[in-house]
Amino acid sequence: MNLKNSSSGGNLTTSPSYNSFSSLNLSGNSFNNGNNGNIGSNEYIPLCFSKDVFTSNTFEVDQFISDCRKRVNLESVQKDLREYSKHLDSELIELINKEYQSFFSLSTSLVGFDTILNEFSISQSSIKSEIKSFNNEIVKVRELVEDKLNEKKSIEQKKKLLQLYISISETLNNMNHLFDQLYQLTHPNDFKKANNNNNNETNTNDGDFLELLIDRISNSFYQIQNQMSSLTNDELKFNIFQSLSLKIMDLSNKIEEKVEPIFKESLKRFINVNNNNNNNNNNNNNNNNNNNNNNNNNNNNNNNNNNNNNNNNNRESSNNDEKQNKYDEKILLVCLKTYQTIDKLNVPYRLFKTLIVKPRLAQIVSLRNLEINKSTTDGLSQIYNSIIEFLKNQCSPFFDISNLINNNLKEKQSNNNNNQNNNNNNNNNNNNNNNNNNNNNNNNNINNNNQNNNTNNNNKIISYNNYNFISQSVLPEIDESLGLFKQIFATGIPDLFYRNYYLTFNFIQSIEVNFLTNKDLLNQFRQSNSYSSLWKKWNFAVYFQLCFTNIAQQFEFNYLKIPLFDQLTIPTTFSNSDNNNENNEFYLKSTDGLKLSMDKCWSNSIFIFDLSSKFFKLFLQLIARYDTFISDTLIPLELEQQQLQQQQQLQQLQQLQTTGTDGDSLLKFTPKSPPSLSTQLPLSSSSSSSSSLNNKQSSPENFIYIISDIYKIKSKISTNYKELIIKTIGNHQNQDEILNLISDGILESCKTLEQLIPRMSIIIENHLITKCLEHIEFIGTLRSTYRMTNKPIPTKPSIYVSNLISPLETLINSKASSLHFIPTETKLNWAISVLTPVTESFKNAATNLIQSVTQSNDIINKMVKKNKPTTTTIGSGGDMSDMDKISLQLYLDVEKFGFYIQKFGINLSTFKPFLDLKSIIEPFKKLILNQNK
Repeated sequence: MNLKNSSSGGNLTTSPSYNSFSSLNLSGNSFNNGNNGNIGSNEYIPLCFSKDVFTSNTFEVDQFISDCRKRVNLESVQKDLREYSKHLDSELIELINKEYQSFFSLSTSLVGFDTILNEFSISQSSIKSEIKSFNNEIVKVRELVEDKLNEKKSIEQKKKLLQLYISISETLNNMNHLFDQLYQLTHPNDFKKANNNNNNETNTNDGDFLELLIDRISNSFYQIQNQMSSLTNDELKFNIFQSLSLKIMDLSNKIEEKVEPIFKESLKRFINVNNNNNNNNNNNNNNNNNNNNNNNNNNNNNNNNNNNNNNNNNRESSNNDEKQNKYDEKILLVCLKTYQTIDKLNVPYRLFKTLIVKPRLAQIVSLRNLEINKSTTDGLSQIYNSIIEFLKNQCSPFFDISNLINNNLKEKQSNNNNNQNNNNNNNNNNNNNNNNNNNNNNNNNINNNNQNNNTNNNNKIISYNNYNFISQSVLPEIDESLGLFKQIFATGIPDLFYRNYYLTFNFIQSIEVNFLTNKDLLNQFRQSNSYSSLWKKWNFAVYFQLCFTNIAQQFEFNYLKIPLFDQLTIPTTFSNSDNNNENNEFYLKSTDGLKLSMDKCWSNSIFIFDLSSKFFKLFLQLIARYDTFISDTLIPLELEQQQLQQQQQLQQLQQLQTTGTDGDSLLKFTPKSPPSLSTQLPLSSSSSSSSSLNNKQSSPENFIYIISDIYKIKSKISTNYKELIIKTIGNHQNQDEILNLISDGILESCKTLEQLIPRMSIIIENHLITKCLEHIEFIGTLRSTYRMTNKPIPTKPSIYVSNLISPLETLINSKASSLHFIPTETKLNWAISVLTPVTESFKNAATNLIQSVTQSNDIINKMVKKNKPTTTTIGSGGDMSDMDKISLQLYLDVEKFGFYIQKFGINLSTFKPFLDLKSIIEPFKKLILNQNK
């Protein structure tokens, strides 16, 4: 029943949505069982939901309850639902009563309908059984057809395999015929005849035919390989193909047996001809030079004739050699191709090594050539040069042939890869097209997939290896030959070891540059066993230990055994200390020794790349040892100043207890303590350090030269040496990681050196403070100077002010100003650190002076009981009292003191100790103004 049609009053909402208050009865009308006269009894308007909600396709009970709870409570919803259910029941009853006639006629029209349904069900079952039997027959026929198709396919596949077997067998028979022809052509008598230089045309024809035969053998074998590669693993298990595999292996051995003598003879002639050509060219040049000299000196015509005859003979022989050389080049080319085809590259490697390389290296690498002078290896350089010359002059043409084969193979493989990719793409497209067909074409899809699988099997690529005679023939023989002479790799003499190593390193590098231009061949060369074996012969661990002992012991005994101040070179004048120190770059000999030792770590005559990490570690250890050497010297000075600090603190406490005065009014100075100081001094360092302290140069002021050295060497380490290390180590696979390690190590070492500067600065500052405060007591003399002495009015500052600043000024503006490596910031920090306690002491002394003078005046005034103070002595000083003179003099002294402070670059407006001092004498400024009036 459609509830929408059963309502006569219409809908309150235009949609079944119940998420808004539009579904509520906004007019205030509700279902009250017909009590409202405006609404009929058949119409129901719900309070919290719309009746169209229940007919919606998206109706959900949980969502409905959730939305209703947002508007009313559950009791109201339950009540409305019950009322709406009663309303629906009443509507149904009214509808039945209203349409009673229609319901009655409907029940009478359904009489006999069951019989009709039963008959229809019986006929439907019979049709279904007929369709099922027909479908079974179709399935049987389909299976029969598939069996026949599979049988046909199997027959075709077997036919193809049989044809393939026949084709391979025919190829094998043809190859046997080619072997017979090859045997006839390479028969000893025929082979000698082919080598006869008098029959050049016959030689050329036989050579071309021999080349053609070998090439046909190679191509035939390659064809057999391709045909066998088209078979699947299951097909290869057939007996006929297993027997074929054995025949192919025998065939490969037979090809090796037949081609090897041809390759041997051609290789010998080819190398010898190249050697003879080089020798002839050298001899011709020498003869021409000699003949020309004779002609110029003797004017002999016979020499000219002889020269022309020799040239003609040489031309004829060179032409014959060129023809023979071209013939051998072609033979070698096809032989190498054949070895590559049968996958026996070790055969030409072995033959080239035993026939060409080994005899020549036996002549070059000998004890007589190595030891030009007895018990030395001076001839190693000449040996390496001779090997390079041999490879360039005699072997380089043969290497060109092998490189030509490699390039052709590379092109062939790239073409095969492209063809395979194209075939795969076409097969994928065909499969996609077939998959888009109707279901009736499933058999075609299966056949096509099988065809594609066969095509993929047929397109298998046979991979071949490249020729690399340098890594497989030359380098193993070089490794064996050099291994016979242990003195080449001896580590007893580091300089000789280094020279031999770098001669070998440059020799290997020369081989790589001249003969291994291909990246793949270079990687094979460096990954070969002979390459690893050659470098393992060098005992780098022993060499580094010798270098470490040499560098570390020289630095330790030549520089660090001397006390610090004994090795200090102090300039005689301070106008330009850097120029006065031209002979030595640093003021400390140990700093010069550190630089020399660090230079040795990366010297071109010591450093070896394989020991990069060890040399870098030694580099950092040298810096750490230099840091420890200076630190051990500072410890006793720091202990001395610490003891002085304790004594001064004890004296101040005793003075406080004796006088009972306030601590702030005392003239006191507490030396700074070092940043980190161990209370226990090592016995080893105390003796050496104490001897250095007794030196007349051990004044703390001289630490500025050591600080200058530290700044200078730190700058060199962080810039020059860092660039040198990176340049020396060069590019590497983990370049970024290595650069980070180098940067971190150098940064850490520089930090340890920087930590020495604050410790020495504290020693210098405490010394300067003590020296400056020696003159602070002269402030108290102002009282005796102007008290009842009738002195004139002061017009200039006292002498003690300049003496108060003199030690600091001498250090910073004289000594330190000439040391350009000491930063201005460091000098400013020194000035602030020294002037802060000095200014505070100045303030305390001035305060005590003013207080004492004031107290004295008060006492005298009470004693004489007069209005005018007796201290007001008028004389040549005018009308100014003694108190005013003292105050004026103190004001002038403070102003001059501030002037000196400004000379060090300190801003008086922000320097709090001076501001406190100036606040004391600021009231005395009016005396200057009154005096000016």
